[in-house]
Amino acid sequence: ARRTPHAQAVDAHADDRDVFVVQLEGRKSWVVYAVPPVSFPNNDEQAGKAFALPADFESQAPRAVETTLNRGDVLYVPRGFVHAATCGAEPSLHATVAVATYDWTWAKLCASAAE
Repeated sequence: ARRTPHAQAVDAHADDRDVFVVQLEGRKSWVVYAVPPVSFPNNDEQAGKAFALPADFESQAPRAVETTLNRGDVLYVPRGFVHAATCGAEPSLHATVAVATYDWTWAKLCASAAE
Protein backbone atom coordinates (compact mmCIF):
# COMPACT_ATOMS: atom_id res chain seq x y z
CA ALA A 1 0.00 0.00 0.00
CA ARG A 2 1.35 3.44 -0.89
CA ARG A 3 0.87 6.14 1.73
CA THR A 4 1.60 9.79 2.16
CA PRO A 5 4.44 10.77 4.48
CA HIS A 6 3.86 10.64 8.26
CA ALA A 7 0.69 8.59 7.87
CA GLN A 8 -0.64 5.54 9.65
CA ALA A 9 0.11 3.00 6.95
CA VAL A 10 -1.69 0.00 8.42
CA ASP A 11 -4.11 0.28 11.34
CA ALA A 12 -3.58 -2.29 14.08
CA HIS A 13 -5.24 -5.56 13.06
CA ALA A 14 -4.72 -9.30 12.84
CA ASP A 15 -5.21 -11.49 9.79
CA ASP A 16 -6.65 -14.98 9.40
CA ARG A 17 -3.56 -16.02 7.46
CA ASP A 18 0.22 -15.71 7.65
CA VAL A 19 1.55 -12.67 5.79
CA PHE A 20 4.89 -11.60 4.38
CA VAL A 21 5.36 -7.84 4.05
CA VAL A 22 7.80 -6.87 1.28
CA GLN A 23 9.06 -3.28 1.38
CA LEU A 24 9.29 -2.15 -2.26
CA GLU A 25 10.16 1.52 -1.89
CA GLY A 26 10.98 3.93 0.92
CA ARG A 27 10.77 2.94 4.60
CA LYS A 28 7.99 1.87 6.93
CA SER A 29 8.01 1.24 10.69
CA TRP A 30 6.21 -1.89 11.89
CA VAL A 31 5.06 -3.19 15.25
CA VAL A 32 3.97 -6.79 15.80
CA TYR A 33 2.32 -7.39 19.17
CA ALA A 34 3.37 -10.40 21.25
CA VAL A 35 0.07 -12.00 22.25
CA PRO A 36 -2.66 -12.65 19.67
CA PRO A 37 -6.16 -11.76 20.95
CA VAL A 38 -7.49 -14.89 19.18
CA SER A 39 -5.19 -17.83 18.53
CA PHE A 40 -5.42 -18.99 14.92
CA PRO A 41 -8.42 -16.80 14.01
CA ASN A 42 -10.94 -17.64 11.33
CA ASN A 43 -12.20 -14.96 8.94
CA ASP A 44 -14.85 -13.70 11.37
CA GLU A 45 -12.41 -13.55 14.31
CA GLN A 46 -9.82 -11.07 13.02
CA ALA A 47 -8.93 -8.50 15.68
CA GLY A 48 -9.19 -4.94 14.38
CA LYS A 49 -11.37 -6.11 11.48
CA ALA A 50 -14.16 -8.35 12.80
CA PHE A 51 -14.09 -6.66 16.20
CA ALA A 52 -12.44 -3.55 17.59
CA LEU A 53 -9.28 -3.71 19.64
CA PRO A 54 -9.37 -2.07 23.08
CA ALA A 55 -8.65 1.67 22.88
CA ASP A 56 -5.37 1.27 24.80
CA PHE A 57 -4.21 -1.85 22.94
CA GLU A 58 -1.37 -0.24 21.00
CA SER A 59 0.02 1.57 24.05
CA GLN A 60 -0.39 -1.28 26.55
CA ALA A 61 0.08 -4.58 24.69
CA PRO A 62 3.54 -6.18 24.80
CA ARG A 63 5.48 -5.97 21.56
CA ALA A 64 7.27 -8.86 19.90
CA VAL A 65 8.80 -6.87 17.02
CA GLU A 66 9.50 -3.18 16.46
CA THR A 67 11.40 -2.59 13.24
CA THR A 68 11.75 -0.33 10.24
CA LEU A 69 11.70 -1.99 6.86
CA ASN A 70 13.81 -0.54 4.07
CA ARG A 71 13.60 -1.34 0.36
CA GLY A 72 14.07 -5.09 -0.12
CA ASP A 73 13.35 -6.07 3.50
CA VAL A 74 10.75 -8.70 4.34
CA LEU A 75 8.74 -9.10 7.56
CA TYR A 76 6.84 -12.28 8.46
CA VAL A 77 3.67 -11.86 10.55
CA PRO A 78 2.10 -15.10 11.79
CA ARG A 79 -1.65 -15.66 11.60
CA GLY A 80 -3.51 -13.93 14.43
CA PHE A 81 -0.75 -11.56 15.53
CA VAL A 82 -1.83 -7.92 15.64
CA HIS A 83 0.41 -5.61 13.63
CA ALA A 84 0.50 -1.94 12.61
CA ALA A 85 2.70 0.29 10.46
CA THR A 86 3.53 3.96 10.03
CA CYS A 87 5.35 5.86 7.30
CA GLY A 88 8.22 8.25 7.80
CA ALA A 89 8.99 11.47 5.94
CA GLU A 90 9.26 9.96 2.45
CA PRO A 91 6.66 8.09 0.39
CA SER A 92 6.56 4.36 1.03
CA LEU A 93 5.31 1.31 -0.82
CA HIS A 94 4.93 -2.24 0.46
CA ALA A 95 3.30 -5.40 -0.85
CA THR A 96 1.65 -8.03 1.31
CA VAL A 97 1.87 -11.67 0.33
CA ALA A 98 -0.80 -13.64 2.18
CA VAL A 99 -0.50 -17.38 2.77
CA ALA A 100 -3.97 -18.76 3.48
CA THR A 101 -2.89 -21.13 6.24
CA TYR A 102 -6.43 -21.56 7.58
CA ASP A 103 -7.42 -23.15 4.28
CA TRP A 104 -4.90 -25.94 4.94
CA THR A 105 -5.94 -26.84 8.50
CA TRP A 106 -7.95 -29.70 9.98
CA ALA A 107 -10.36 -27.08 11.34
CA LYS A 108 -11.12 -25.89 7.81
CA LEU A 109 -11.54 -29.47 6.58
CA CYS A 110 -13.96 -30.26 9.44
CA ALA A 111 -15.86 -26.99 8.94
CA SER A 112 -16.20 -27.69 5.22
CA ALA A 113 -17.37 -31.26 5.87
CA ALA A 114 -19.99 -29.99 8.35
CA GLU A 115 -21.54 -27.59 5.81
